[in-house]
Amino acid sequence: MGRYNVFLKNSFPRHLTLEGLKIVVDCGHGAAYKVVPEVLSELGAEVLPIGVQPDGENINRRCGAALSGNGARSVAARGR
Repeated sequence: MGRYNVFLKNSFPRHLTLEGLKIVVDCGHGAAYKVVPEVLSELGAEVLPIGVQPDGENINRRCGAALSGNGARSVAARGR
């Protein structure tokens, strides 16, 4: 996972940053549930992750692409 995180961060333009951004990311209880929030945070964003409790059977259950409104509700609940 460490090398993959480094690869993703190195893919992001070095002269840019995500500082000052709040990003809601719905990982859909999928394989990237740890990587995506960590990488975005390390790039400077305040990350509001949802769908980050996989159990091997709950992919996209009540989250993810199947319920794209979850992200909007999370933003509204946190007051932007």
